[in-house]
Amino acid sequence: MVKHVGKINGLSNETIYRSLGIGEFYNQYPRITKLDVINVISVLKHKLSYNNTTGITKVGNWEISRYSRMVDIQKYNSYDDLIRWEFSGLILNAVQRVHNGFSMI
Repeated sequence: MVKHVGKINGLSNETIYRSLGIGEFYNQYPRITKLDVINVISVLKHKLSYNNTTGITKVGNWEISRYSRMVDIQKYNSYDDLIRWEFSGLILNAVQRVHNGFSMI
């Protein structure tokens, strides 16, 4: 099981990129490159966290999401699952925002 608080800052950018599983993303947004995604990952990976006990996803000190029912909280066994199910939407949204000239979050 992933540690009590799932942080991905110890993983390489390439590992996080592969865990996103974003093949369809490139079909929808052909102008966005792998380098765009890697650049956003390098900034966000130090700020993203997920708490396996409370089900809270945070970016820095900002709470982004929380499970409303305790029975629904996901207990992730691998970083791949954690990245794909909790962080991929945040990362890909940040990539789109940067690509369109806005701030990441």
